[in-house]
Formats: sequence, C-alpha cells, structure tokens
Amino acid sequence: MYTFSETGNETEGDCSTTVETSCFACGRENPVGLHITYRVVEPGSVRADWHPSSEYTGFDGVIHGGVVTTALDEAMAKAIVSTDTKGLTLRAEDEIPSFGSSRN
Repeated sequence: MYTFSETGNETEGDCSTTVETSCFACGRENPVGLHITYRVVEPGSVRADWHPSSEYTGFDGVIHGGVVTTALDEAMAKAIVSTDTKGLTLRAEDEIPSFGSSRN
C-alpha cells in the first residue's frame, strides 16, 4: 500500500490518504466527490473500491462516461506515481452500472 507525497514519491501506507483531501475523485472531505478508495496492488498497478450511486448515472442505470473517465484519470495518475513508468495501458472490461441498478 502507498500514500502519495506532495513530490509524487510513494511511501508505505494507504493511497486513499492523499495530500489533497478535497479531490473530486478520492478526497474524503469533498461532499459531492466520488470518494473512491484506491490501492496500489504493485508498483504500476492500482485497484479501486467504488460503488457509484445513481447520482452519477448517464442513462439506463449506467454511470456517465465523464464520471468513469474521472475515476480512471485518478487511477492512472496513482499508478504512474507508484513507479518510474512514463506511460500506461488501460483495460476496460465492461460498462459500470450504478449501485442498485437492475444491471448489477
């Protein structure tokens, strides 16, 4: 597990404890934020625990693409910071239904 410092270097801990607590994606103190919990599985690999609510739905119980790309942007940044990587590869496996959607 990692926590990210102001200089972008990782230290031991949980990467959900970030310098910026008002971050829209992962900030715990942002009242309208996504409150996503990210964890570094290994340097360059990040997982997220997230159960998006229906407020972020685009249509028919599916999370809006802009919200999904915000979540991915934050994950990519944390993955890059956790290693010396200059680039990344993204694999999307399926659409992301809203929590409580009939598509779950």
